[in-house]
Amino acid sequence: METIVPYKEEFKKYIPEQYKNSEKLLALVNSCMAQFDDLETAFFEILQALNLADAIGPALDYLGAIVGVKRNPGESDTHYRERIVSGLNLLNLPGPEALRMVIKFLTGVDSVGLFPNWPAEMYYVLDGGTDANLSNLEKNSMTSGASLVRGTFLCMEPGEGGYIVNDDNGMPFVVDYVESAEIPINVFRFTFSDPDYDPTVAGVGPHGTWTKVATSNKNEWDWHGTPEHYEFEYAFTEDLEDESRTNWVVVRCSGYTEEIDCYEMFYGCSAITYATLNGMSGVVNAYAMFWYCRNLKTLTFNGAINNKNLSYFANSCTNLETVIIDTVGPLDSDDTNYAHDLYYSFAYCYNLRKVIISDLSSVHKFRYTFYLCYKLDDVYLDILNTVEMNSTFDGCKELKNVVLKNTNNVQEFSYTFNDCESLEKAPEMDCSSAVRFLGCFRNCSKLVDVPSYEMPNCTIIGQAFENCTSLEYLPAFNFGVLESMSLTFNNCKALKDIPRWDYSNISNFYNAFRNCTSLKEIPEWFDVSSAENTVNFMFYGCVNIESGAARLYNKLVEISPEFYQDCFKDCGAATLRGIGDLCKIPTAWGGLGSLPANSLLFNFGDPNYDPTVTTTSKHGTWTSFSTGYADNTFNLWTWTYGGSQLGWANEFMQNTTHSYLSDFENNPVDVVAHGDLTDIKCYAYLFYRASALRYCCDFVIPDASVNISNYQGALQGMFSMCDNLEVFPHIDVTNLKGGILFIANNCTKLTTINPPTIRSIVGNDIDARNAFKNCPNVEHGAAETYAVLNNITLGATDCFTNCGVNKLTGVSDLFKIPTSWGGLGAVSENSVVFAFSDENYNPTTASVGTGGTWTELANNPTDFNIWTWTKSGTDWSGELEGAFVDENNKPYILAIGATDSVANVDSFLNGSTYVLHGALDMYNQMSGQATPPGNHEKTFLDCGKLTEQGLFELLQIPVNWGGDVLTFCIENNLVAYLPDENQTEVLVQSIRYYQDVFRMMKNSDL
Repeated sequence: METIVPYKEEFKKYIPEQYKNSEKLLALVNSCMAQFDDLETAFFEILQALNLADAIGPALDYLGAIVGVKRNPGESDTHYRERIVSGLNLLNLPGPEALRMVIKFLTGVDSVGLFPNWPAEMYYVLDGGTDANLSNLEKNSMTSGASLVRGTFLCMEPGEGGYIVNDDNGMPFVVDYVESAEIPINVFRFTFSDPDYDPTVAGVGPHGTWTKVATSNKNEWDWHGTPEHYEFEYAFTEDLEDESRTNWVVVRCSGYTEEIDCYEMFYGCSAITYATLNGMSGVVNAYAMFWYCRNLKTLTFNGAINNKNLSYFANSCTNLETVIIDTVGPLDSDDTNYAHDLYYSFAYCYNLRKVIISDLSSVHKFRYTFYLCYKLDDVYLDILNTVEMNSTFDGCKELKNVVLKNTNNVQEFSYTFNDCESLEKAPEMDCSSAVRFLGCFRNCSKLVDVPSYEMPNCTIIGQAFENCTSLEYLPAFNFGVLESMSLTFNNCKALKDIPRWDYSNISNFYNAFRNCTSLKEIPEWFDVSSAENTVNFMFYGCVNIESGAARLYNKLVEISPEFYQDCFKDCGAATLRGIGDLCKIPTAWGGLGSLPANSLLFNFGDPNYDPTVTTTSKHGTWTSFSTGYADNTFNLWTWTYGGSQLGWANEFMQNTTHSYLSDFENNPVDVVAHGDLTDIKCYAYLFYRASALRYCCDFVIPDASVNISNYQGALQGMFSMCDNLEVFPHIDVTNLKGGILFIANNCTKLTTINPPTIRSIVGNDIDARNAFKNCPNVEHGAAETYAVLNNITLGATDCFTNCGVNKLTGVSDLFKIPTSWGGLGAVSENSVVFAFSDENYNPTTASVGTGGTWTELANNPTDFNIWTWTKSGTDWSGELEGAFVDENNKPYILAIGATDSVANVDSFLNGSTYVLHGALDMYNQMSGQATPPGNHEKTFLDCGKLTEQGLFELLQIPVNWGGDVLTFCIENNLVAYLPDENQTEVLVQSIRYYQDVFRMMKNSDL
């Protein structure tokens, strides 16, 4: 806001000419005038803060106090501002004078009213109806000092209260009117736009008496009587589109204390445009009172404290925009006539935007209350005694902001927000009494944020989130007896993870996750132990699921549900691993059925490749394979073994006749699944040098007891030199003979080794030499594989030499593997091994951990800057406190030696905010050893908190070790794995899991 006078500039013209060059005088004048400018600026800032359109917080509370409108507890500024503008104190209902007073204060004009859309999207119709007197329009503007300029006159509909004009700033005002005579008690006053209309001649309102209002210069009549049902049914009808319409009607009342039954009183009165009924204490029944008044725009109904029924109250008022009601009436235990039910009260009010109902304590049920109120976008309801909210906001397509208070008694939330297409955030609700949540948020296509609901009594949640196509994540809900989730997540195409709920009591999973096309996994923790009823179409169409379907099928077979039709139809059909799972599931369950015995299912990256034409095979037959999935982009072929040998030795090794396994650039190859392999007992060099092989399914090998052509092992060299293979498959083998030597050596792109399951061995010559040698990019699995092989292997030289040396996680594994196996060997006692991201960093010159000794790793097989810190004795307290705080030098803890003798680790890594990894490993080792350190209060306080992986680990360390408070009671199976520090999405999801569990454990002593 600009000041009226710029004092510094204005005052210069008053300085005599001879003094205008006096620096001292000008400095003095400017100093004083600057203070005037500052004071005026501050003054106008205060005025601006008290402008109703801009005021917030305490300033808005002050404006509300002027008209006696107090802020409700927890009420937002937006909602509170609208109530101030409406001029209605929902507790004591101040009249129009109080309303005008606040507007006069805010605008600085003398004669004002309220009008649409400024400063909020609602207005209130004042009493009176005469034309405005414009003679006193010229007023001084409070903001600019200029006079108002008469603008274009925008005539309002008759009865709305005046004319709109614009001031010089474009700010609209409504000029006040001459007040009409006060409306007597116990009459309905009707204002007719047709000056010649006579209700006594028209014969309307037959059970009352009409009296012409002599003091009014409009055609106004008072009606008094005891109405019977349908008293004014279709009495006043006009077509909004009919240009020849002549008689619009406004009905008002200042108080009706005589007992009256207003059952369908104004049903079908399409000519009524505004109704303002105050003090309606005599009304005992308002059922369908304004039903089908399709041109009614504003409805005020106050003081009906004895009313028993508001069902269908303003149903099908298709142009109704604003409803103001102070109370619904007394709570009635009689349920036979919808006595305490807002059943279809405002249904089909397509243009309803604002609803203000002060006292809802008597409302027992909200059934279809706002059904198909398309324009309703903001709702605040306090529903203390409500038990049912079935389809309350069903079809409110523009609803965005919802506040529901005191929902703790609601038992039914069925279809409450069905078809609320604009709702992005679900409201906080107390669902502790909810029994049914059926379809609650069905078809909320923009819903993305849902709070964690406590639902210990809920049994049915079917269709609750069906067709919520934007919903990616759902937190944990606390269920107690949930039995059915039919169609709960049907067509939730953005859902990325199955929510961590308790599914253990659910018997009905019908269509539960159908067409959840963003799901990639059915997790192992997913509990279907009670699914004895139906799992029909459970994961139908979840085409991107890569893992878990076959595992879940095996669980369900044990439970034997009654209905299971197409449970896994097309589940994972867009992924190779998913297709592999479908080959383990019968067609009756929606799977692809078993492959032929002694067969492999191949996918060729070249969509036009035909192995029957382009290549030859030693002993097999090729058959084109179809999944039946319409959008399948894979080129799938089944190879079935036709030889007489007992093994597949050299069957697909790279040579001139098997070029389809060598051209990775043009035709990468995947082994997707296999049939029963009972007859195949040797796999030596099966894919030797098959450089086109990028993926291979897991193998279940019932018998690997035969060596062919004098090979040393049945699995020898099986994937040797497959330099584009990324994951070494899990091999479940029985009767292993000879070992796994050279099984995957020189697989230079290998990132993961799945440890084999070896159920039995033949002889005593199991050999693992060179098994994973020269696989430098392995990140995970080497240490676990060593643990499996260590108890059964006689020869293991160079098994892991140079395995994982390009990855920090791989190097960390090497410290768990003896040097005789190609590892780096165990770390010495009381030592910690660090890798520093700054290749030039020297901890000895950085003066950190000076109580111990730093040693650079000798014979370093990697390019990392690795140092070992060692300190003897029992006290490590504060040794590395605040040592690592440089974002350019993030240390990675690779390994920890035995620390049984260390008793004090208080503040050991306190404040080392850029530790990238390893704090959790150190905690697990120290806390799990025979004699844990006695003093450990701040060992890991803030350790790694500025790195994603470090923060993730900190969330899993108890607070009494300096970890994060949220995870003190977290169970191990709730810890998600974060493989890459840059995977923010996984980090956020993991933190959400912890927060959800924390909510469930909020009563625990942390």
